[in-house]
Amino acid sequence: MALEPARLPAFQTWCRGCVWGNENTPSDTCTKLKASESMLYRGIDVMEQAAREGCWMCGLFLSAIERLWVPDDPEVKTNPGQVYLRYDVERFTINCQMKHPPLQIYCAEDQPQACRFVGGPEVPLKASSEETCQFIASCLAECLQNHPLCRKASQGLAEAWPSRILEIDPANSKVKLVEFDITINQQYVALSYCWGPVEPPLRASSNTLRALKMGVSLSELPKTLIDAVRFTIKLGLNLIWIDSLCIIQDDPDDWKKESCKMSTVYRHAIFTIIASCASSCVEGFLDRERDASVLLDKVDVGGRWTEIRARKVSNLGYHRPPRYESGGEHRGLEPVDIRGWTLQERLLSPRFVTFTSDEVQWECRTMKRCECNLPPSENMTKLFSSPIDEWFAILEDYTGRGITKNTDRLVALSGVSRMMSRSLRANYGAGIWFTSEPSMLTVTGLLWYKMESITRPSFAPQEYLAPSFSWASTMWEVIHFRPAKLLSYSYLAKTLEVNVIPATPDPFGGVAFGALKMEGRLVRTKMSWKKGEPRWKMPPRADLTLPRASCHVDVPLQRVPLPECGFTVQRLVSANLEESERMKETLEFPETDVFVLPLLVRVKDEYVGQRVEALILGQRPTLQGYQRLGVTSFPLDVIEPFENMVVEEIHIY
Repeated sequence: MALEPARLPAFQTWCRGCVWGNENTPSDTCTKLKASESMLYRGIDVMEQAAREGCWMCGLFLSAIERLWVPDDPEVKTNPGQVYLRYDVERFTINCQMKHPPLQIYCAEDQPQACRFVGGPEVPLKASSEETCQFIASCLAECLQNHPLCRKASQGLAEAWPSRILEIDPANSKVKLVEFDITINQQYVALSYCWGPVEPPLRASSNTLRALKMGVSLSELPKTLIDAVRFTIKLGLNLIWIDSLCIIQDDPDDWKKESCKMSTVYRHAIFTIIASCASSCVEGFLDRERDASVLLDKVDVGGRWTEIRARKVSNLGYHRPPRYESGGEHRGLEPVDIRGWTLQERLLSPRFVTFTSDEVQWECRTMKRCECNLPPSENMTKLFSSPIDEWFAILEDYTGRGITKNTDRLVALSGVSRMMSRSLRANYGAGIWFTSEPSMLTVTGLLWYKMESITRPSFAPQEYLAPSFSWASTMWEVIHFRPAKLLSYSYLAKTLEVNVIPATPDPFGGVAFGALKMEGRLVRTKMSWKKGEPRWKMPPRADLTLPRASCHVDVPLQRVPLPECGFTVQRLVSANLEESERMKETLEFPETDVFVLPLLVRVKDEYVGQRVEALILGQRPTLQGYQRLGVTSFPLDVIEPFENMVVEEIHIY
């Protein structure tokens, strides 16, 4: 039944909480609030009581909850905990400290503002709408005309252009694979998407190459690719680059050659389509139904009628909250956010259009805009204090994503590594940046590890991916020792030589061999493995199972014999994550010699003494040198003074 417009209820009928919280309402209980600081915690039972006593605002809030939260979770009203009402400059939201997305209450666009409910546009129900097309066309035109920073983002590196691109024939609904013409300024779109669990039904191969060059019907393409072509046509463009159709997938040489050109492909695209909501190439992204807003009331504001509406606030794309503020279900991750390749595709693109499940978002180097017109989360607008911080943030995001082929571990980040080389100005080798003198960039890069709280399992694959000192040698999510503020620190080791042999002509791609020669002091320690966990100590002065010390091993470890006599500890290789976890639970070995290589001694503040950050190494059984086993942090006083220790050369493979 349609709502009949009514006069805005007088504030005298509101409960004290609603009077307190609304800055547009006179109140003798408080002074005018700063919009960005106004937040009010309420129980749903309290709001229900106030609504029964005639509070119009509480009735409005309850209506939004009943229509947008209750259908998904009928128990929300009986076991809600507290909700809080947040009054920001840009929006008014109802937030629940459970699994539900926030609800925005707003006035229809171009209508008078009622109370604290600012106006907002309606998000089209489908991304295929004409409104969405006009929104992106407007963003693109503004960027091309007025954003010099975005134009500059496509410049500065030696270019290796792709060999092929898809030409679209809208009149005949066909696409044709043609040679990329570097002699003219070709405006093309690039696609970033998830293949899914199986390979695309049509892809470039020795069997399909001839047909693709002749031209194939759009109907032969998977749905996600069809939608990308449709949107490209809508924007008035006729060229698009799609990896599965522009790289010959069953030709290893072509794949190696063309995959090295990713940085050029995405940096020079006029924009990149990110099919964020599609988990496979057959799902599509343009015709998905979105959640509609709901009409709560119509009120008279100064002689004009205003619609008051409610909708779920998106937590996707650049609205994604920080990890620590969101639970698993509403962390805001979509399929492309957990795929390794798509991270660099986004980072390399000067402009990209993200098709989330909730809306379409525009992002370039200069501006961010979305269909709901709400600002990005603080998480997505954070500025890095230095290129070093930016690199490690990228690396930690990347290693938390999935890669179908283990051997792509370095390759899928090669374009970003090449881009970062301009600002980091260091020598790159197997995912680590090395400087001629000891530096925080190199030391932090070597001190990667897995936090115990990260539940994603880890394993060392059977195939060679990288030397053991590199994060790329294992399959897992890594983080780094990154001191925000230190009173003082000093380096305890230095890099003498790095020898990394690339697997392809791309120095930022895969690795065939790697070795690191360092100068430092080795400390002999003991390690054992009992009840599925490593245990170790540093005799005779301290047992490093104490809380003051920490030990992070890279993967499950094993005890192996040395050629002449004695034993050492090495990584245990496995076929996959499941096998690694099974082996970890049954592992046991007695105390065996391992070594610690201190890299840094630091003082955080006056309350915490000097601590050492170090690598854990195991002697290799077949060749000279060591294999990295993990990292450790411990108080300086548990080992003998450094001046009493011998400085030696250490080779890590």
